[in-house]
Amino acid sequence: MNTDLRSTVIQLDAGLRMINSALEHLRQHLEPRVEAAWRLSEEGWILVTPDNRKLQLGNAERALLLALARHPARQMKRDELVRTINDTLESDHYNTAALSVMISRLRKKATADGVDLPLHAVRGQGYALSSGIDISMPAPRPAG
Repeated sequence: MNTDLRSTVIQLDAGLRMINSALEHLRQHLEPRVEAAWRLSEEGWILVTPDNRKLQLGNAERALLLALARHPARQMKRDELVRTINDTLESDHYNTAALSVMISRLRKKATADGVDLPLHAVRGQGYALSSGIDISMPAPRPAG
């Protein structure tokens, strides 16, 4: 192989390595990151923390966390959350005041169990999660 051709092959090889490295870097930043931190188990009735502590959820709490987990990249307005919770529970019981009470009780229950919820109020808007919650729950096991 002559010197010019060898030099060209070496340059092309180096260029391809740089391109592959850049593509891998882009892939890591563009692919959604799945945090194995928070998750719902037992068909959504238990919130499991990153350090494997468990918090039992009630009907409305489960509906709230499912709604927020399905919108991890954005906040949900209070009215939107109320509608989603009522739709999930096939109810018209919840309004924004009831939502505030429910969230307050959920936070107290979590604090009593030593759990710092990833649920945050967005002043004048609604609520958002500061960390994703994995809602891909396994299918229930057959009894017996």
